[in-house]
Amino acid sequence: MLFGDQEVLGKDFDFGPASPPLRIIYKAGAGTVHGSVQEGAANVLLLPQNGASQLVRATTSASDGKFEIRSVAPGDYYAVAFSHSVQSADVSVLVLPDFLGSLSGRMAVHVETGSTASLNLRLAPWPK
Repeated sequence: MLFGDQEVLGKDFDFGPASPPLRIIYKAGAGTVHGSVQEGAANVLLLPQNGASQLVRATTSASDGKFEIRSVAPGDYYAVAFSHSVQSADVSVLVLPDFLGSLSGRMAVHVETGSTASLNLRLAPWPK
Protein backbone atom coordinates (compact mmCIF):
# COMPACT_ATOMS: atom_id res chain seq x y z
CA MET A 1 0.00 0.00 0.00
CA LEU A 2 1.50 3.27 -1.09
CA PHE A 3 0.28 6.68 0.05
CA GLY A 4 1.95 8.96 -2.46
CA ASP A 5 5.49 7.53 -2.51
CA GLN A 6 5.47 6.16 1.06
CA GLU A 7 4.78 2.54 2.09
CA VAL A 8 1.94 2.71 4.65
CA LEU A 9 0.96 -0.92 5.20
CA GLY A 10 0.64 -1.38 8.96
CA LYS A 11 1.01 2.36 9.64
CA ASP A 12 -1.45 5.11 10.57
CA PHE A 13 -1.87 7.93 8.07
CA ASP A 14 -4.31 10.79 7.46
CA PHE A 15 -6.38 10.73 4.30
CA GLY A 16 -8.18 13.87 3.11
CA PRO A 17 -9.22 15.86 0.02
CA ALA A 18 -5.68 17.15 -0.65
CA SER A 19 -3.99 13.81 0.04
CA PRO A 20 -1.74 12.10 -2.48
CA PRO A 21 -3.16 9.02 -4.20
CA LEU A 22 -3.50 5.77 -2.27
CA ARG A 23 -2.36 2.77 -4.31
CA ILE A 24 -2.91 -0.85 -3.33
CA ILE A 25 -0.72 -3.22 -5.29
CA TYR A 26 -1.70 -6.87 -5.38
CA LYS A 27 0.97 -9.41 -6.17
CA ALA A 28 0.29 -12.69 -7.90
CA GLY A 29 1.24 -15.94 -6.25
CA ALA A 30 -0.34 -15.73 -2.82
CA GLY A 31 -0.27 -18.88 -0.74
CA THR A 32 -2.87 -21.06 0.95
CA VAL A 33 -3.04 -22.43 4.47
CA HIS A 34 -5.22 -25.45 5.12
CA GLY A 35 -5.52 -28.11 7.74
CA SER A 36 -7.67 -29.30 10.57
CA VAL A 37 -8.50 -28.61 14.20
CA GLN A 38 -8.45 -31.86 16.17
CA GLU A 39 -11.47 -30.94 18.29
CA GLY A 40 -13.72 -30.03 15.33
CA ALA A 41 -15.38 -26.69 14.67
CA ALA A 42 -13.36 -23.67 15.84
CA ASN A 43 -12.33 -20.14 14.93
CA VAL A 44 -8.94 -20.32 13.22
CA LEU A 45 -6.70 -17.25 13.15
CA LEU A 46 -3.61 -16.61 11.07
CA LEU A 47 -1.61 -13.83 12.76
CA PRO A 48 1.42 -12.18 11.11
CA GLN A 49 4.53 -12.57 13.24
CA ASN A 50 5.54 -9.00 12.28
CA GLY A 51 2.44 -7.56 14.00
CA ALA A 52 0.70 -6.18 10.88
CA SER A 53 -2.91 -6.21 12.09
CA GLN A 54 -4.21 -5.55 8.56
CA LEU A 55 -3.00 -9.01 7.55
CA VAL A 56 -4.81 -10.99 10.27
CA ARG A 57 -6.88 -13.68 8.58
CA ALA A 58 -9.68 -15.71 10.14
CA THR A 59 -11.98 -18.54 9.21
CA THR A 60 -14.22 -21.07 10.91
CA SER A 61 -13.39 -24.72 10.58
CA ALA A 62 -16.10 -27.18 9.56
CA SER A 63 -17.63 -29.60 12.07
CA ASP A 64 -14.93 -32.12 11.12
CA GLY A 65 -12.25 -29.48 11.89
CA LYS A 66 -11.13 -28.87 8.29
CA PHE A 67 -10.33 -25.31 7.22
CA GLU A 68 -8.70 -23.39 4.38
CA ILE A 69 -7.48 -19.80 4.08
CA ARG A 70 -6.66 -18.69 0.53
CA SER A 71 -4.86 -15.64 -0.86
CA VAL A 72 -2.41 -15.44 2.04
CA ALA A 73 0.48 -13.03 1.55
CA PRO A 74 3.85 -14.81 1.71
CA GLY A 75 5.49 -14.50 5.11
CA ASP A 76 5.68 -15.84 8.65
CA TYR A 77 2.53 -16.34 10.71
CA TYR A 78 1.21 -17.90 13.88
CA ALA A 79 -1.87 -20.08 13.51
CA VAL A 80 -4.15 -20.73 16.45
CA ALA A 81 -7.65 -22.17 16.94
CA PHE A 82 -10.13 -20.93 19.57
CA SER A 83 -13.66 -21.76 20.59
CA HIS A 84 -13.86 -18.04 21.53
CA SER A 85 -15.70 -15.94 18.93
CA VAL A 86 -13.30 -13.28 17.68
CA GLN A 87 -14.88 -9.84 17.31
CA SER A 88 -13.54 -6.95 15.23
CA ALA A 89 -12.64 -5.19 18.51
CA ASP A 90 -10.26 -8.07 19.32
CA VAL A 91 -8.19 -7.62 16.14
CA SER A 92 -6.04 -4.77 17.47
CA VAL A 93 -4.90 -6.82 20.47
CA LEU A 94 -4.31 -9.97 18.44
CA VAL A 95 -0.96 -8.78 17.08
CA LEU A 96 0.46 -7.22 20.25
CA PRO A 97 3.67 -8.98 21.35
CA ASP A 98 2.27 -9.68 24.85
CA PHE A 99 -0.83 -11.29 23.36
CA LEU A 100 1.14 -13.35 20.84
CA GLY A 101 3.50 -14.50 23.59
CA SER A 102 0.59 -15.55 25.79
CA LEU A 103 -0.94 -17.85 23.18
CA SER A 104 -0.66 -21.48 24.13
CA GLY A 105 -1.26 -23.82 21.23
CA ARG A 106 0.01 -21.43 18.58
CA MET A 107 1.86 -22.91 15.65
CA ALA A 108 4.42 -21.08 13.51
CA VAL A 109 3.84 -21.38 9.77
CA HIS A 110 5.78 -20.00 6.82
CA VAL A 111 3.78 -19.26 3.66
CA GLU A 112 5.66 -19.36 0.37
CA THR A 113 4.61 -17.71 -2.88
CA GLY A 114 2.13 -19.96 -4.70
CA SER A 115 2.40 -22.79 -2.15
CA THR A 116 0.12 -24.51 0.33
CA ALA A 117 1.02 -24.92 4.01
CA SER A 118 -0.69 -27.69 6.00
CA LEU A 119 -1.45 -27.49 9.72
CA ASN A 120 -2.90 -29.73 12.40
CA LEU A 121 -4.09 -27.52 15.27
CA ARG A 122 -5.43 -28.19 18.74
CA LEU A 123 -7.97 -25.90 20.38
CA ALA A 124 -6.26 -23.23 22.53
CA PRO A 125 -7.76 -21.36 25.48
CA TRP A 126 -8.45 -17.66 24.94
CA PRO A 127 -5.75 -15.71 26.86
CA LYS A 128 -6.94 -13.83 29.94
